[in-house]
Amino acid sequence: MIEDLSTVDDATLARWAYGRPTNRADAARAQRAAEELDRRTRARVPEPTAPASAPAGDTADRTPRAEHGRLPVGRAPEVAGAATVDDESLRVAGRRPSTRLLLAVGLIVAVAIPAGVAIAPLLDPGPATPSSLAVFDRDVTDEEREYLRLLQREGQRVNVGPRVIGSAEYGTILAYRSLRDDPGQPERDQVCLAVAEFDRAARAPQINDWQCIDRSDFEVEGTRLTLFGLGGQYDVDWGPTGPASVDVLITEAQRLAMDPGLEAVFLDIPAGEVGEFYVAAQPLFEQTGLSVEQLRGVFLVSTLAEDEPGDDEGLRTPDAEWVVAYTATDVDAAQSGESARVACLAVVDDGVQLESQCVVIDDVSDRGIQLTFERNARRVTVTWPTTGDISAFTAEQ
Repeated sequence: MIEDLSTVDDATLARWAYGRPTNRADAARAQRAAEELDRRTRARVPEPTAPASAPAGDTADRTPRAEHGRLPVGRAPEVAGAATVDDESLRVAGRRPSTRLLLAVGLIVAVAIPAGVAIAPLLDPGPATPSSLAVFDRDVTDEEREYLRLLQREGQRVNVGPRVIGSAEYGTILAYRSLRDDPGQPERDQVCLAVAEFDRAARAPQINDWQCIDRSDFEVEGTRLTLFGLGGQYDVDWGPTGPASVDVLITEAQRLAMDPGLEAVFLDIPAGEVGEFYVAAQPLFEQTGLSVEQLRGVFLVSTLAEDEPGDDEGLRTPDAEWVVAYTATDVDAAQSGESARVACLAVVDDGVQLESQCVVIDDVSDRGIQLTFERNARRVTVTWPTTGDISAFTAEQ
């Protein structure tokens, strides 16, 4: 017995027509439901009749009608489940209702674009990653001009640069480009790195090591190399894109040489006859219990305490009155396991200490050591800061 579908509502018919059939009976009912929906659509949409007064071709008030059993475009049935129809159910039902949906979507997407209008890409790829060598595009600094002079003094051929690309502890890492045309060899375009450090002995910056790599290799892989300086071992990782990474390994001896603190005075001033006497003869030990390690004569007292000091060249001997700086070991403290190294500012004369101010080196504050004494109605203040640059100030009493 064939079911009468004329009394079934549209929503139910659409669900049967566009649902997934599970057996032959469902498939047959789906076909009949689709035919009933088409019949109802044709009955609801009358043939359009143009008014007699309407000019030919005027379609402003014309209502679209169904053709060959199809709903007008954009009027797909509002039925839940219609979007789940698969190809198998469509073949059984003899209908492809999703065609109407595809046509409607097509009308939305296929928007006409006026000629000459550029369309931006959907995904912006963003700017290309700049090469590390772009560092050479910026202006050179005064500091870098000085480094250029130092590199040329070391015999380096610098065609572009140098540029500072990093620093760590006591070293400054420089990059430069060099065109090499060694006899009998093809010309080489190289990227070079060097380390500059401040040499306390020379009291000036200097270039202590450099290495180069072919530019073609650098642009592919960058460079990873080690530069050796006075103040450490510098491991540099740079390129082909991005900034440089610098790591440094420093021994205690290197740190003391590069940053001696109070003891910089012993690097900056030669020992001379005064220093050699007090270290070799140890005349202060019996008086102070201190074994002098190193000593420098800093000022002749006569030059600080007299209005018009004369020629002191003949007095620059251990038997003159000196302001001295020295380090020493406190023997008693060392035997008891206490901090034993001290730094002292003192006035000495022919092996005798007249005034002094001593501090355990581990306890020296940022202000350093200060010694004050009086001579010839003058008050003399001597300061030994942690930088090692000793200074004196004299005032009338």
